[in-house]
Amino acid sequence: MNVLKNAYARAGVGAASLSLLLAGTAHADTTINDNSAINPSGSADFSNPSDFTTQFKNVASQAVNVILLIAGVLALLYLIWSGIQYITSAGNPDKAKGARAGIINAIIGIIVIVAAYFIIRVAVGIGGQVSTTTS
Repeated sequence: MNVLKNAYARAGVGAASLSLLLAGTAHADTTINDNSAINPSGSADFSNPSDFTTQFKNVASQAVNVILLIAGVLALLYLIWSGIQYITSAGNPDKAKGARAGIINAIIGIIVIVAAYFIIRVAVGIGGQVSTTTS
């Protein structure tokens, strides 16, 4: 169980850290509105630095979304697992205490993941407004 807790904690901290690091770069739309960046073959032209930046921002934004989704699923699974342990503790106070701590940790993890998601969305909104007003 301690191995699961440690793995969950490291995954949560890693996902939150990575998502916050990428938050500054992930302020692009998921679609390219400027068709001049697309070759006739349909691929992006990376010889232009702005095209590479746009593609990087799109990939980073999608990566952050996937990481937060995985972290959320792991937190939910950990919450369910801790709930099952609490139910099956059969009156053993040590098992019930450990399961209760797992439930609290899972709920805190879910709150952190949701907060990271909204912080990233706010940063994307502010970054998108700044980049559109300066160009």
